[in-house]
Amino acid sequence: TRDRREFRQGDFIEVQGRCVDFQEPKNPGEFNERAWQHQRGILGKIEGQEIRFLEGKSGLFGGRFFLFLREKAKEFLSAGGFGTPEEQILLRGMVLGDTEGMDPELKEKFRSTGTGHIFAVSGQNLGVILLLLIVGMRLLKVNAWRWGWMTLIPLYVYSGVSGFQSSCIRAWMMLAFVLIAWRIDRPAHWLNFWSVTLILILLWSPQSVEDIGFQLSFLVVLALITMTPWVMDKMTSYWEWERLLSRRYSTPVQEIYFRWRKEMIGMGVSSTVAFLATLPHAIFVFHQFNGGSILLNLLVVPLAGLIVMGGSLSFLVGGIQLGLSAVINFFLVYLAKLILFLVHSVALMTWLQIPVCDFREWRWGGDPQIVLLDLGEVPQGMIRYRGATWLINTGNKKNYERRLRSVLKYYGIAKIEGVFLTTVSESSNGGLIELLKSYSVGRLIRPSLRSNSPLEKKWEQQLSGRVFERWQGVPVLIQDSDFRVIEWSGNSGKRNSELKITEDQGSVLQFKFGDKSLLWGNRISERRERELMGEEREEESKKEGFEIEVLVQGRNPRESHLSEDWLRSVNPKYLILSSSGEAIQKTGYDLAWNLRQRTTAEIIFLEKRGAVILEWGDRMKIRPWRDRP
Repeated sequence: TRDRREFRQGDFIEVQGRCVDFQEPKNPGEFNERAWQHQRGILGKIEGQEIRFLEGKSGLFGGRFFLFLREKAKEFLSAGGFGTPEEQILLRGMVLGDTEGMDPELKEKFRSTGTGHIFAVSGQNLGVILLLLIVGMRLLKVNAWRWGWMTLIPLYVYSGVSGFQSSCIRAWMMLAFVLIAWRIDRPAHWLNFWSVTLILILLWSPQSVEDIGFQLSFLVVLALITMTPWVMDKMTSYWEWERLLSRRYSTPVQEIYFRWRKEMIGMGVSSTVAFLATLPHAIFVFHQFNGGSILLNLLVVPLAGLIVMGGSLSFLVGGIQLGLSAVINFFLVYLAKLILFLVHSVALMTWLQIPVCDFREWRWGGDPQIVLLDLGEVPQGMIRYRGATWLINTGNKKNYERRLRSVLKYYGIAKIEGVFLTTVSESSNGGLIELLKSYSVGRLIRPSLRSNSPLEKKWEQQLSGRVFERWQGVPVLIQDSDFRVIEWSGNSGKRNSELKITEDQGSVLQFKFGDKSLLWGNRISERRERELMGEEREEESKKEGFEIEVLVQGRNPRESHLSEDWLRSVNPKYLILSSSGEAIQKTGYDLAWNLRQRTTAEIIFLEKRGAVILEWGDRMKIRPWRDRP
């Protein structure tokens, strides 16, 4: 409960609840919220059940002032109501660094194309605003050399409005050194300014060294300071118009050409140097780089600079006449449309996106490996064998975008040989359509029975060109080897009307390599378990002589499951469940809280432990994904 009042920055509140820590990533490549929050100095969060405003107490006047200006800036940027919500968010992101409400898929496109930096308020933003201020001073006949340092005040206000991002603080401090050196007639040594700024920020906030934005900001500026002048000298020396004649004999047209050429060369060199400087960091953190990002940045960065300039003018004139802001916003929206078009176009060129496996996984020996992921109630997995990758389910659309896609990038996967679709339901395979948009996928193998699920109709409409294979009683060979996948039917003598019920619970698959097997049980019910324990299955098991090492099974929220007879019949050494014992216990169904008393298997709850990696070799081993080889 809370008072009927909108809380604002600077208010004092009283919260009753419990303090909890942030979660660590449960799957490879997942965003580490705990580390990120700790870098910001936030050690935990309070899950409040009652929040009360303390009357008569307020603080952070500066914070409220910046928040007021931020809201006014948003109001002026949206004046006229031009453009779509997506374009409005894009304008706010480039001018104010505010990407709240941006679609995660659009964020991913900017990040994957190497243009996500335009939302970080940095030296480009402050440089554009400084240029506007200097021009304004000259129009007002104010001596820029004498009073140029006064521009630090509006630049500081802009930094506060944009949230005091680390890149913005770095740029403001370096500009402060430059303007003060200009005022006292001292030479500007950029490397010295960079070093002093770095030391001061680390003294003020030592944890900033772990912030990705901080690292990228200082790394790019260092590369621009040290490499750009040298490269520019080499480049311009090859394009001199006429070395024997003085430039004073050139025509006005030639002078314009010289300046234009120098600016274009400078933009190209700066973009290339910044790309090369951030390339190792992008590979290490994001596990990919885009081959077209250099050319794309040559187009996007100048457009972003124009938007920052126009957004600043819109804010300045908005206080005088809102109609003037609307006129400026009309043109800014078309610049935003052009940026979106360029980013969308390059993002569709998946062949430009080169994934790179995390270096900690390079020691993988090539034996069959199944990564069991924590993506929800239905088990999800990834098979790696002989350089090929197969998926077992994709998860729903949200889990694919936030988790599975990060896993695929973590392992540097560009092509997927096939996907085992063990069930036709949104919770287990609602993300298939998104997967096919981003990756080249070979085979799609689905259960042998048809389903009445709405997802079935969606596939028929949107994936009409794809061929789905159904199980025909023939094992699927992974990479044409002795790694086989078999569907357990257990449906002998049953009518189709009865068998359709099992579709939502999923096919039961046996992954067999050598004399070791993994049984993928999905979230079958106790009735389905009894079907699979028939005499035919027992005789077949004895004949094949296989041994079930691992049983993977998910939570069935509607029916009892994991019966004692089923566990005794399969007799696995490891029982891996997608939901924790507490989560299963809340449903009130069978064997939720005393599984350890009913089986001798080692029980692993993915919801608690996170993803685990199963490795086949001389013997089967299971380890948490964080325990890298």
